[in-house]
Amino acid sequence: MIIAVTGSNGFIGKNIKKHFLTRGQKVISVPRKILYDRTALENFFEEVDVIIHIAGTPITKHWTKHNRKKMFNSRVLTTQNIAHVIDNMENPPGLFISTSAIGIYNNIHYHDESSNDFSDNFLGTLCKAWEAPVKSIETDKTRTIITRLGIVLGDGGILSRLSWLFKMGLGAKIGHGEYPMPLIHIADLLAFYETAIKDTGYEGIYNLTAPSIITNEEFSGALAESYIKKLRFSIPPFILNLIFGHGFMNLINNPIVIPKKLLEAGFKYKYDQIEDALEDCLKKIKNKN
Repeated sequence: MIIAVTGSNGFIGKNIKKHFLTRGQKVISVPRKILYDRTALENFFEEVDVIIHIAGTPITKHWTKHNRKKMFNSRVLTTQNIAHVIDNMENPPGLFISTSAIGIYNNIHYHDESSNDFSDNFLGTLCKAWEAPVKSIETDKTRTIITRLGIVLGDGGILSRLSWLFKMGLGAKIGHGEYPMPLIHIADLLAFYETAIKDTGYEGIYNLTAPSIITNEEFSGALAESYIKKLRFSIPPFILNLIFGHGFMNLINNPIVIPKKLLEAGFKYKYDQIEDALEDCLKKIKNKN
């Protein structure tokens, strides 16, 4: 089996590549430049069995006009190109796993995969455009999956950006602390990819979050406790918005999301409790430092 991974230099992409390589699979990285060249993509995918499309410039930055364009093109345009190639190949890959985010949902309702209560902000609009090309694929030769990712915990990503603050005793909850934080441990995310490749019953949209729902205060408290610190502070949301931009705040002010399809499929989470997930991730971060 040959697995092609886009965005393989990012936090999630690196973990996907390492995961499948250690299991004896052939994994190839899709060069960023050919994501914008349909002819090159078609040649590249000629003998590929699975495409995992995780590419996209980070959203945790200020949403300037320039940055929004980069975010859009790196996700929507590249997905359009891959979908077009799949539709026009005589022997396309058998599985295309694309990416989206829980930011597609509004932060008013509870959401499982059947929800159509979408956000009308930039991220919601981006996610809808991101998913559209996958839904429009017409060939019956390729099984398609869209993953709506929650916040991914691991040795990297948002946890690496926050851990040093909590280590110094400067960690804080955001505002009132009641913002939901739909999380998933990187190990459970990788287990999903492996399961989805093996089980042809996996198809369509999946919310990739842990089944337990926690708040920002619960997350921050568990992170502080892992460093034997107390959670003493509260940071007004507008301060983080000024420092980090809209993208970072969107990781905090999240919708409440239920991974209904995974639970119904009997998917077994290794880390469904935040304390266990943080203990594992921070152990790796501390050992690295």
